[in-house]
Amino acid sequence: MGKAIAIIFSTVIIIIFTFFINHHLSTPSTNFTQKAIITTSTNQANDHKIEQADNQKALTLNNGSNLSVISDKPQHQATVSELLNKAKQIRVCSNIPQTDEEFSAWLETAYQINELPDRIVNVTDKYNKCKRNPDRNALYLDFVISAAEKGSEDAISWLWFIDGSELIKQLNLKNYKREEQRRIKQQFIELKYYLSETAALNLNETAILKLSNAYQHLDPKTGGQNYVKSLAYSDFFMQITKSNDLYGKVKWQRDRLEQRMTHDEIEQALTLTEQLLNDAQNTLAQ
Repeated sequence: MGKAIAIIFSTVIIIIFTFFINHHLSTPSTNFTQKAIITTSTNQANDHKIEQADNQKALTLNNGSNLSVISDKPQHQATVSELLNKAKQIRVCSNIPQTDEEFSAWLETAYQINELPDRIVNVTDKYNKCKRNPDRNALYLDFVISAAEKGSEDAISWLWFIDGSELIKQLNLKNYKREEQRRIKQQFIELKYYLSETAALNLNETAILKLSNAYQHLDPKTGGQNYVKSLAYSDFFMQITKSNDLYGKVKWQRDRLEQRMTHDEIEQALTLTEQLLNDAQNTLAQ
């Protein structure tokens, strides 16, 4: 009897053990699978970030923040019109009182100096609208850059309109050391040229005109003038524009520029023009 019980007990143990083994061989551990998925996703995300970082240019501040050309922020999905409208609204809001206390103080001063009623009404209206604007404290430059990425001629023009003092105000750099301010200004200049050159290859005439003029005064890579690039972009513009009026103006400027150049420089510019035309053709074919 005892022997029979022992056999039954052993059989039950074998059955349970077999079930346990078969179950774990056929069904992976849920925790292990989830961990593998998370690890793979994280690695892929990191690889994407590294690839993205290698190909992007950004304004990097010493507090670690930056204005990226390539952005995964919500505004990256917005239309050019939406981006520029937001930028304009934010810029307006940045030039009026920011808090109720500041607005009350401004209003009191306005009455003391007999400010024009229309001016008071205008600022009051803007202040009330800005209070309801969730983006009022955002960087309008971020929206302009995103619009420029999308090839907006208005955004390209806006970038060239921003000078050093506007950049310091926009990025709140007034308390930064001069060396840091210069570094960030230089990054912005390089970014402006980079976005314009990218837009130029998509036959953005505004960008081409800006570059043809800008390179006469500054090449950010060398810190000096670059007549070769200026002449090349002028010829590039004349090759693609359909405006007779602009063609004539650029040709006049181009001919004057050529008179200040050596024969070798002119030849280099012609070669660069051909390269720009080929690059633009390849870009548009993609």
